[in-house]
Amino acid sequence: MAERLRELHERMSAWTLPESGPLLGMYGSDHTAPATDAPDLLAAAGKETGIGVRLATLAAFFEGLPAGTDGLPLVHGELRSHARANILPGVNSIRPELKRAMSHAERWVERYAEPMAALYGDGGEQRFLDMAWQRLIAVSCHDSVTGCGCDETAVQVGARMAEAEQLGQAVCDLIGQRRAAAVPQDALLVFNPSPRQRSGVVFAEVDRPGVEVLADDRDLPAEVALTRIHGTELYGRHVASWSLSEDGSTLTFAVARHESAAFDVAEVREALGEGWRERRLRVRILTSPGEKVPVWAEVPALGYAAVRTPDQGSPADAALPPNDVRCDGRVLDNGLVRIEVAGDGTFSLTGADGTTTAGLGSLVDGGDLGDTYNYAPPAADVLVAEPESVRITRTAGSPLCAALEVERRYSWPAAGDFAVDGRSARTEPVTVTLRVELRAAEPYARIGVEFDNRCDDHRLRLHLPLPEQAESSFAEGQFAVVERGLTAEGGGGEYPLPTFPAAGFVAAGGLAVLLDEYSEYELVEEGRELALTLLRSSGQISRNRIPLRDEPAGPQVPTPGAQSRGLRSVSLALLPYAGAWTSASDAVLRAAEEFRHGLYAVPGAAEASAPLPEPERGLAVEGPGVVLTSARERDGWSEVRVVAEGGADTVAVVESGFTRARRCDLLGRPGEVLPVDGGVLRLPLRAWEIATVQLGH
Repeated sequence: MAERLRELHERMSAWTLPESGPLLGMYGSDHTAPATDAPDLLAAAGKETGIGVRLATLAAFFEGLPAGTDGLPLVHGELRSHARANILPGVNSIRPELKRAMSHAERWVERYAEPMAALYGDGGEQRFLDMAWQRLIAVSCHDSVTGCGCDETAVQVGARMAEAEQLGQAVCDLIGQRRAAAVPQDALLVFNPSPRQRSGVVFAEVDRPGVEVLADDRDLPAEVALTRIHGTELYGRHVASWSLSEDGSTLTFAVARHESAAFDVAEVREALGEGWRERRLRVRILTSPGEKVPVWAEVPALGYAAVRTPDQGSPADAALPPNDVRCDGRVLDNGLVRIEVAGDGTFSLTGADGTTTAGLGSLVDGGDLGDTYNYAPPAADVLVAEPESVRITRTAGSPLCAALEVERRYSWPAAGDFAVDGRSARTEPVTVTLRVELRAAEPYARIGVEFDNRCDDHRLRLHLPLPEQAESSFAEGQFAVVERGLTAEGGGGEYPLPTFPAAGFVAAGGLAVLLDEYSEYELVEEGRELALTLLRSSGQISRNRIPLRDEPAGPQVPTPGAQSRGLRSVSLALLPYAGAWTSASDAVLRAAEEFRHGLYAVPGAAEASAPLPEPERGLAVEGPGVVLTSARERDGWSEVRVVAEGGADTVAVVESGFTRARRCDLLGRPGEVLPVDGGVLRLPLRAWEIATVQLGH
């Protein structure tokens, strides 16, 4: 220990550091617990060498440092780099179903449930939020969330993610249904999870004129027919009325989406008379045909508003978007974005400012003989890019929403062939459906990709040509936007593969890809295209021999679950922009916020004749480059966390009915008191600063 301490001290002393400053040596590593006698060993080594040594936490070390950074070494470039450590980049794209599940669970809890509970809850929701956070934290460590572990771990992790998401949804449902009790049945109560006023499209189930037969059973025992009724529910709807034919042979139920009248099944039994259990009847279930339709909503910041559905709305209660969505053949246009689908299934995209790119949406499937940690292309790779057939259909069309679907059929190699370092000659037929959708007033195109993965040991990427050749990309990560070039730094025993992670979006060359889940991307063709990984399949935790890594990353354990067989569904959006990232960053951040956090709608439960309640405004947060990451209740205060992600100094303007404000740390401990003027807090932020404030009355 003493010899190692001397060596470490000599190496660190060669750095340019303040002579009086302490030196920090990190102790412990992956899968290695600190020695139980470490304090004694360090004390003995310090005594022998004369070097002052103390064992402390990282927080305690920094608390003892003087203010300022003069003399500290500067690292230019991304700290996440092969040059400083092996980073095992393949974990970003393995088991994508876990990344999707985690993204959805985090958003339901942190950006829907917590703000709704803080602003509109009654306090009873906190126990559900506590349970949700326990599950999120339990799966947020190392191999759990990255997916580079055994299948049994992935199953348990997926279950906890699902529980967290369901708990978040339960909180929203509890609050939403309480508020929707005063909203008419022919309307929706729409919540806005964003801290700015928003307009957008939500979807509602409505009844259309006519009669639809849900069931027509002849010679059915009456007892069986009546046991299908649970309270007022029958066939997923509610009994609105019932009748028995004059000859007593036919029992008819009319069911509706809403529970509108008292119904007692005992009245039916009484009408059937004595011995009703043995009677055999014709039982008919009738309803109005239903349809899911888009509805336009304008909702205050972190607030809610009630909106009528189209069949019941009138100019007096229904707002309309500034421009309709038009669909003409293979062309979609909403006045802000124009899409034209080509015969090969790719499409062009043009923004309102004239920014244009074509050839979007091609798919390239290649082999992957790597593991859950690293991608490894076969030496004799087979790339499949051309579909065997293409079919384009119109699937939705209204002034608020229109969509085209591109169905492409491929033959992909069924698996990797490790014996020849290639892919198998046997193929599997795969159909990939790509949906292109425009909604009213949205400056981006929504893209959905869906397919049934029937193959092993491969990687599928979506290729997106850029409006302009790019020398770098800008991707949102954890509380920051990271700029990266076309290459990666080498080191750590790994090949410097320039595939990088992105959380909320990646932007390059005039095109921003808005993401629904944690994803992996690469700039290819010398910066002319962006390739987004949709799926990477692998059958081993680690492999002892892999071309892009010197050493095994873990045990060679089979992971058939990491082949990710079955349905894969990916949602994203494409936003064209003109100019440099510095001028477009605020627009991209706003679009990413709205795409990831859709408006949340709850059906009304009051009588249809009831008036629409007035909109309710919650908490507003504005400012160039300012991103809201959390809004919650803590000890009677409304706690808000914001980040300056625009890359420049800015001011966050927080507005609500509060009269007091103070800074606090991540544990909620109060700090500096802040001035409030008329319910408005102006909070200066340095570039990339994370600030947490508490607001009170």
